Order: sequence, then C-alpha cells, then structure tokens
Amino acid sequence: MVVLCTALSLCYMLLTGIEGAAIHPPVHRSFAFVPYGQSADTCSAAISCDGKVACPSASPLLELSHWTDNTTPDDLYADTSTECALRLADARQRGLFTAFDNALVLNNHYDTD
Repeated sequence: MVVLCTALSLCYMLLTGIEGAAIHPPVHRSFAFVPYGQSADTCSAAISCDGKVACPSASPLLELSHWTDNTTPDDLYADTSTECALRLADARQRGLFTAFDNALVLNNHYDTD
C-alpha cells in the first residue's frame, strides 16, 4: 500500500508531534488554510509552513519556507519546507523556538505531488 503525504501534512505532523514526530513534550497546534494572497484574521503566534501567509503585525510569525523572499531563520532554512520543519523539531528538542509551541500553523496551498 502506498501512502501519499503532502509537504503540508508532513510539516503539520512534524510541527504538532503527531504520528511519532520527535517533539517532546508534545505541543498542541491548530492548522488554518488561508487563501493565497490573504492574511490570517487573528493569531497570537503562527508558523507559516511552505506557503507565505501574513499575520496581524503584532503577532509573532515564524516562516518555514524554501521559497524566495521569506524570513525563515538561517538555522532553520533548507532546500525544502519539510526539511525546515524537521530543523524546527530538532531545534525545539534543544529548547529553542518555544514561543511557537502553541502557534497556529498556516498555509495558503495544498501540494499534490
């Protein structure tokens, strides 16, 4: 049986600790789809994974993207957004980026490859 997993769903699993991802202690994050070109309505903190989604200006936003013109931190940046999420999971194990433990996970598209 072949299981297909989009970059978005893999990012979500890695970022939430679902399906055996290695985030300890587990974090509890929600997901929101925001149509391309629009901003998230409200969020206290957010992680934009793979797609570039803006939050209200007062909200902390962590981008995890391989796309150009993003603000992914250098120590998390990689060739794919999934690898960025893996780097965040590793950094979280070392006690980094804890401000995003309960962040809303955002994206503006679904990958089908």
